[in-house]
Amino acid sequence: MKYLKHIYLFTLIILLSASCVDTEDYRRFQVDELEISKSDPNFHIYLCFGQSNMEGNAAIENVDKEGVSSRFRMMAVSPDDEEHLGRIAGEWYTAVPPLCRWDTGLTPIDYFGRTMVAETSDNVKVGVIMVAMGGAGIDAFDKENYKNITVKPMTGKKG
Repeated sequence: MKYLKHIYLFTLIILLSASCVDTEDYRRFQVDELEISKSDPNFHIYLCFGQSNMEGNAAIENVDKEGVSSRFRMMAVSPDDEEHLGRIAGEWYTAVPPLCRWDTGLTPIDYFGRTMVAETSDNVKVGVIMVAMGGAGIDAFDKENYKNITVKPMTGKKG
Protein backbone atom coordinates (compact mmCIF):
# COMPACT_ATOMS: atom_id res chain seq x y z
CA MET A 1 0.00 0.00 0.00
CA LYS A 2 2.92 2.31 0.77
CA TYR A 3 4.18 1.96 -2.81
CA LEU A 4 0.71 2.57 -4.22
CA LYS A 5 0.61 5.93 -2.40
CA HIS A 6 3.90 6.86 -4.08
CA ILE A 7 2.50 5.87 -7.46
CA TYR A 8 -0.60 8.01 -6.90
CA LEU A 9 1.57 10.97 -5.88
CA PHE A 10 3.72 10.52 -9.01
CA THR A 11 0.55 10.33 -11.10
CA LEU A 12 -0.83 13.51 -9.55
CA ILE A 13 2.39 15.35 -10.42
CA ILE A 14 2.18 14.17 -14.02
CA LEU A 15 -1.46 15.15 -14.33
CA LEU A 16 -0.79 18.59 -12.88
CA SER A 17 2.01 18.97 -15.44
CA ALA A 18 -0.52 18.35 -18.18
CA SER A 19 -2.13 21.68 -17.36
CA CYS A 20 0.94 23.38 -18.86
CA VAL A 21 0.11 22.19 -22.37
CA ASP A 22 -1.35 24.74 -24.80
CA THR A 23 -4.78 23.51 -25.86
CA GLU A 24 -4.54 25.26 -29.25
CA ASP A 25 -2.28 22.46 -30.47
CA TYR A 26 -4.75 19.79 -29.48
CA ARG A 27 -7.87 21.05 -31.25
CA ARG A 28 -7.58 18.23 -33.77
CA PHE A 29 -8.06 15.79 -30.89
CA GLN A 30 -11.33 17.33 -29.70
CA VAL A 31 -14.27 14.97 -29.46
CA ASP A 32 -17.95 15.64 -28.97
CA GLU A 33 -19.99 14.66 -25.91
CA LEU A 34 -21.30 11.51 -27.58
CA GLU A 35 -17.75 10.29 -28.13
CA ILE A 36 -16.81 11.05 -24.52
CA SER A 37 -19.83 9.13 -23.26
CA LYS A 38 -18.53 6.08 -25.17
CA SER A 39 -15.15 6.24 -23.43
CA ASP A 40 -14.10 3.39 -21.16
CA PRO A 41 -14.03 4.47 -17.49
CA ASN A 42 -11.81 1.47 -16.77
CA PHE A 43 -9.07 2.67 -19.12
CA HIS A 44 -6.82 4.95 -17.05
CA ILE A 45 -4.50 7.07 -19.22
CA TYR A 46 -1.38 8.82 -17.92
CA LEU A 47 0.62 11.51 -19.75
CA CYS A 48 4.30 10.98 -18.96
CA PHE A 49 6.33 14.18 -19.24
CA GLY A 50 10.06 14.34 -18.68
CA GLN A 51 13.60 14.51 -19.90
CA SER A 52 16.22 11.83 -20.56
CA ASN A 53 15.31 9.48 -17.70
CA MET A 54 11.65 9.54 -18.66
CA GLU A 55 12.65 9.12 -22.30
CA GLY A 56 14.51 5.96 -21.40
CA ASN A 57 18.25 5.62 -21.01
CA ALA A 58 18.50 2.27 -19.23
CA ALA A 59 19.39 -0.75 -21.32
CA ILE A 60 16.40 -2.94 -22.17
CA GLU A 61 16.99 -6.58 -21.28
CA ASN A 62 15.00 -9.60 -22.45
CA VAL A 63 13.36 -9.89 -19.02
CA ASP A 64 11.94 -6.37 -19.47
CA LYS A 65 10.10 -7.47 -22.62
CA GLU A 66 8.60 -10.59 -21.06
CA GLY A 67 5.34 -10.92 -19.16
CA VAL A 68 3.92 -7.49 -20.01
CA SER A 69 0.16 -7.63 -19.36
CA SER A 70 -2.12 -6.78 -22.27
CA ARG A 71 -3.85 -4.47 -19.75
CA PHE A 72 -0.76 -2.23 -19.79
CA ARG A 73 -0.99 -0.19 -23.01
CA MET A 74 1.09 2.52 -24.64
CA MET A 75 0.21 4.93 -27.41
CA ALA A 76 2.87 5.17 -30.11
CA VAL A 77 3.72 8.83 -30.72
CA SER A 78 6.76 8.72 -33.00
CA PRO A 79 6.26 8.29 -36.76
CA ASP A 80 9.64 6.48 -36.93
CA ASP A 81 8.28 3.68 -34.74
CA GLU A 82 6.31 2.29 -37.66
CA GLU A 83 9.47 1.58 -39.65
CA HIS A 84 11.43 0.15 -36.71
CA LEU A 85 8.78 -1.43 -34.46
CA GLY A 86 5.67 -1.67 -36.63
CA ARG A 87 3.84 0.76 -34.32
CA ILE A 88 1.66 3.42 -35.92
CA ALA A 89 1.57 6.82 -34.19
CA GLY A 90 -1.75 7.38 -32.43
CA GLU A 91 -2.51 3.67 -31.98
CA TRP A 92 -2.48 1.66 -28.73
CA TYR A 93 -0.17 -1.33 -28.19
CA THR A 94 0.81 -3.63 -25.34
CA ALA A 95 3.49 -1.67 -23.48
CA VAL A 96 6.55 -3.72 -24.38
CA PRO A 97 9.65 -1.50 -24.22
CA PRO A 98 10.79 0.80 -25.66
CA LEU A 99 7.82 3.01 -24.76
CA CYS A 100 9.03 6.45 -25.84
CA ARG A 101 10.58 5.92 -29.30
CA TRP A 102 12.26 3.04 -31.11
CA ASP A 103 15.78 4.25 -30.22
CA THR A 104 15.21 4.84 -26.49
CA GLY A 105 15.64 2.54 -23.51
CA LEU A 106 13.82 1.43 -20.39
CA THR A 107 11.91 4.15 -18.55
CA PRO A 108 10.47 4.50 -15.05
CA ILE A 109 7.06 4.17 -16.70
CA ASP A 110 7.77 0.58 -17.76
CA TYR A 111 7.46 -0.60 -14.19
CA PHE A 112 5.06 2.15 -13.08
CA GLY A 113 2.50 0.72 -15.51
CA ARG A 114 3.18 -2.88 -14.54
CA THR A 115 2.75 -1.99 -10.88
CA MET A 116 -0.48 -0.11 -11.55
CA VAL A 117 -1.88 -3.11 -13.45
CA ALA A 118 -0.83 -5.48 -10.66
CA GLU A 119 -2.46 -3.29 -7.99
CA THR A 120 -5.79 -2.64 -9.74
CA SER A 121 -8.71 -4.91 -10.51
CA ASP A 122 -8.63 -7.13 -13.59
CA ASN A 123 -11.09 -4.95 -15.50
CA VAL A 124 -8.82 -1.86 -15.37
CA LYS A 125 -6.40 -1.09 -18.21
CA VAL A 126 -3.53 1.37 -17.78
CA GLY A 127 -2.43 3.44 -20.77
CA VAL A 128 0.61 5.68 -21.04
CA ILE A 129 1.47 8.40 -23.53
CA MET A 130 5.15 9.33 -23.44
CA VAL A 131 5.96 13.03 -23.89
CA ALA A 132 9.65 12.96 -23.05
CA MET A 133 12.60 14.73 -24.63
CA GLY A 134 16.13 14.17 -23.41
CA GLY A 135 18.03 17.43 -23.04
CA ALA A 136 14.87 19.55 -22.89
CA GLY A 137 14.55 22.15 -20.18
CA ILE A 138 11.35 22.74 -18.25
CA ASP A 139 10.43 25.48 -20.75
CA ALA A 140 9.76 22.77 -23.33
CA PHE A 141 6.67 21.88 -21.30
CA ASP A 142 5.57 25.45 -20.51
CA LYS A 143 2.36 26.52 -22.23
CA GLU A 144 3.76 29.97 -23.03
CA ASN A 145 7.34 29.13 -24.00
CA TYR A 146 7.34 25.70 -25.62
CA LYS A 147 7.01 27.03 -29.19
CA ASN A 148 10.35 28.85 -28.84
CA ILE A 149 12.33 25.84 -27.66
CA THR A 150 14.97 24.06 -29.69
CA VAL A 151 16.01 20.75 -28.17
CA LYS A 152 19.58 19.70 -28.80
CA PRO A 153 20.03 15.93 -29.06
CA MET A 154 21.93 14.37 -26.20
CA THR A 155 25.25 12.81 -27.04
CA GLY A 156 26.93 9.99 -25.25
CA LYS A 157 26.49 6.32 -24.71
CA LYS A 158 23.14 4.91 -23.62
CA GLY A 159 22.76 2.04 -21.22
